[in-house]
Parts: sequence; C-alpha cells; structure tokens
Amino acid sequence: MPEAVIQGVRCVQERRLSLRFATSNYGTTHTTVQNRILKISNSDECNQPSVFTSHFSRRQIFNENQVLMLVDYVIKSSKLNYRMAYIHIRRVAHDYDRRLQC
Repeated sequence: MPEAVIQGVRCVQERRLSLRFATSNYGTTHTTVQNRILKISNSDECNQPSVFTSHFSRRQIFNENQVLMLVDYVIKSSKLNYRMAYIHIRRVAHDYDRRLQC
C-alpha cells in the first residue's frame, strides 16, 4: 500500500485532519482512504489483523517478458527518430495484445 494512503488513514483516525483535507494533502482519493478505514474498523471488531492486497496483478495484460519487448520496441523506434505519441504507443500495445490472443 502506498505510503501516502497509510499517512492519510493515520491522520483521519487520529482526528488530526478531516477526510477530504487529508486526501488533498497526501494526493490520494477520499474513497480509497475511506475504504481502508472501514476495513480497519471491521477487522478490529473481529480481532483480525488488517491485510491490504493490490489488485494490480489481476488486471495485467502482459507478462514481464512481453512488457520488456514493448519497451525495447519503443526505445528502438525513438532511436530511429520515429516519434510516437502516447496514443500511438497504446495502439501498438493494443495490437500486440490482440495478436497474442490469436
């Protein structure tokens, strides 16, 4: 869990800052901090330690090798002075994903 979220949760729990002010101070969303606080309070009632997991691995499209291949392609393209905007890089990644699924 990012350090900013942890600090935001601590400030709100210790009543030093309001939820909205803490999230604007630490650059997080108020829903994230609020959900973490609810999870902590629910786990305290059941005397279970609070465990937070990232959902990033569920939404991954490429594995590490495929990401490295895409990065190498973009770097090689930039060295050849083939300027690619962000939208073009996303399109290349999308096309690559479609070809992998076939």
